[in-house]
Amino acid sequence: RDDKVEQTLEQISDITDRITGVYLPVKWFADAVTKPDIISMLLLIVVSVALFAGVFYIVGRSYRKINSAMKSHAASKGFVMKEQRQRSVLNAIAFKELKRMTGSTTYMTNASIGELFCLIAGIAVLFVNIDNVIKSVLKDALITKEMLFPAIPFIIYFFIGMVATTTFTPSLEGKNYWIVQSLPIRKKTLYQGKMLFNMYFSVPFALFATITFCISAKVPFISTILFIILSLALCAFSTAFGCVCGVRHMKLDWENEVEVIKQGAAVVIYLFPNMFATMALVVLVVILGTQISINLVAVIMILIVSVLALLCYLRVMRLAKE
Repeated sequence: RDDKVEQTLEQISDITDRITGVYLPVKWFADAVTKPDIISMLLLIVVSVALFAGVFYIVGRSYRKINSAMKSHAASKGFVMKEQRQRSVLNAIAFKELKRMTGSTTYMTNASIGELFCLIAGIAVLFVNIDNVIKSVLKDALITKEMLFPAIPFIIYFFIGMVATTTFTPSLEGKNYWIVQSLPIRKKTLYQGKMLFNMYFSVPFALFATITFCISAKVPFISTILFIILSLALCAFSTAFGCVCGVRHMKLDWENEVEVIKQGAAVVIYLFPNMFATMALVVLVVILGTQISINLVAVIMILIVSVLALLCYLRVMRLAKE
């Protein structure tokens, strides 16, 4: 604005000049690119290679010493066995899934992306005026903040339900699935443990975002409680529906876990219907909220989602017997 482009460029140029006076590689790079100056280019390349070689040499020598010391010395005999934790079978399976997630970057990034967005949105609404956001987004539309209250759980579910770990964890057993089958646990117990982990993982984020959204929007207390229950029901549905997709379209002959976490048929079949249905439900509950009480809308949605979650869970149990 106000023809300040040249002024901004001059300021950037001055800053660059001050940096080049302190840090020579920046000067060499600038001269090599803008003039171009062959000597500056050679200096930049030679110094960069020399620094890399020096660091690599020092770290390489230290690594060999550490590795040799670990192999040449006996382990300490001062180890004392501490009290071991006892978990139920379902919690043990859920803990196993946690270890699997933290040990895989692909698993971690894909499973937690929705929860991360949910956390960011939940924190952001505490510092943003909801009324101003609605006005800027909807312009002159005759929609008030109160009309959007019923959509809060579904907006949060749009993030939480983006990915359910149960869509790919059955397939992650891979070629070691025979080990699971040989254990003294039934398939339904295995799937219940995997669903329990997804609930442990998704529910805290959903509850946090629901509460912060309701606080920011000044939702009445009774409505807040109903929205929290609806969020729990949506997490249960996401978990059970994802497990149905994961078991029905299980792929065990994968070579790279990306094939099932990102590209698996179960993930695709879960993602797109879930995403479009959520967007349609946001519109539906807003329309219903203008006609009937928002508490009644929440109760109706709780009943519908709970029934769907139960049906999906029963379907998983039937698949476990096949």
